[in-house]
Amino acid sequence: MTKKKLLAKLLILAMTATVPAAVQPSTAQAFSIIGAVVGAAQGSIAANQAKAELKAINDDNEKRNQYFEMMKQQAGVNYDYAMNTRLDSIMYNLSNAIAAVDPSIKDKPYNYFINVDENFNAYCSIGHNMSVNTGAMKLLTNDDELAVVIGHEMGHGQKDHVLKGFEGRTTALVVGGAISGGGGSVLSNIVANISAAQIAASYGKKQEAEADKLSFEYLTHTNYNLGACPAVWQRVIDTYGENEQAFANSIINPSDHDDNKRRRDAYNEQLFEYSNKHVKVENGVVKVNKKDFLTAAPTASMSSAERSYFVAGNLARIYHDNLAGGEVTVDGNTVRLSGKAVITSVDGDQPAQDIADTLKAIK
Repeated sequence: MTKKKLLAKLLILAMTATVPAAVQPSTAQAFSIIGAVVGAAQGSIAANQAKAELKAINDDNEKRNQYFEMMKQQAGVNYDYAMNTRLDSIMYNLSNAIAAVDPSIKDKPYNYFINVDENFNAYCSIGHNMSVNTGAMKLLTNDDELAVVIGHEMGHGQKDHVLKGFEGRTTALVVGGAISGGGGSVLSNIVANISAAQIAASYGKKQEAEADKLSFEYLTHTNYNLGACPAVWQRVIDTYGENEQAFANSIINPSDHDDNKRRRDAYNEQLFEYSNKHVKVENGVVKVNKKDFLTAAPTASMSSAERSYFVAGNLARIYHDNLAGGEVTVDGNTVRLSGKAVITSVDGDQPAQDIADTLKAIK
């Protein structure tokens, strides 16, 4: 059915609708009803046009690259060499990891940049266009934890969470005038009225949980420490303390993000499953086969709890790869199991030999 025929049919329906005599509208009311129906029809048509254009921005390389340039103009770019070198390395490693489980990434590689926002956030917008806040780069000083956050955003991208979520809001945005359908107007209207970060916050908690799980899966195909998955949320908890609102104010859509502790604990459980149920952190204590192994000492850059997750991550890889039956050795201050590093003892830790003896007894 053509647009004109659809509008004509809606007009006829509006004018001939059966209404009880006692509530028959006046002529003015009738025209008001007709106007509302026609407006809704036009809004629906415009919304469908907008959705088609959004899909093109998501899938067409030329349009998604055009949108990416607009994102950079909108958010501002941080060209710091060290930060960009870190991000390049992580994106390279994660892109290869994702390709191992989802080869579609090869057809649509990610565009990315560091924006100038000092808050802790990162986001993936339409078209595999990503941005990491300067604040996230500063807070996450080790690449393992930064890779968890970026892997999470790439999980959103691989599952098209952003496009699907934003499409659900399109009709309301068209009616509200934030975007319009037809031609190239959608792209310009989006950039003018809606930030890329706001678009990226169009999904819900279900998609957030899925992206968390995907990030863990992606990291299993890298050399990053899997303990970084719970550790990054421990760092957020350590940084913001009990002031959840301070953290909520730093992200785009806090209502769609799960509680920090729940995210940490969900990752801790995922780590436990990955270790074939041998390794877990409970109240900051690394447990092996349900027995206390150690509580890692804090360092200048990590709390005790955060560092314990990294120790658990080392052990989880060893148990997952069925290497736990090997010899426990001490190499300087580093304790190894089957040649794989478990922990390097620092000030505040037990001596490396004592740690090794404990591990021998419980592994």
